[in-house]
Amino acid sequence: MDSKLAITRDLLLNTFEVEAEKISENPDEIFQQLTLQIAWMIEHKLDFLLSLLYRLDVSEEKINFALAPQSPLPADQALALLILERQKQRMETKERYRQFTQSKGENDW
Repeated sequence: MDSKLAITRDLLLNTFEVEAEKISENPDEIFQQLTLQIAWMIEHKLDFLLSLLYRLDVSEEKINFALAPQSPLPADQALALLILERQKQRMETKERYRQFTQSKGENDW
């Protein structure tokens, strides 16, 4: 399993409390599972979901649009895409930072 997929799978396990045996290694199935969990949270734990989105640093403006009636996607799918997009950005930032620190060396600060 590639590292990005593993990190996304861990997000589902730890942050969204999805049971390990329910999570596939297939990216489409992971998206589907995240969407199902978000749909359930919209129905039963909206405040908790919004808190998670805040901790994941998903843009409030994008969240509001995803939840708005004019959103082209259902709210659960739109929020799942925002979460995955943010996770991808975070992974890219970590990788750039890791490359920067490796190229600078520890004594170059």
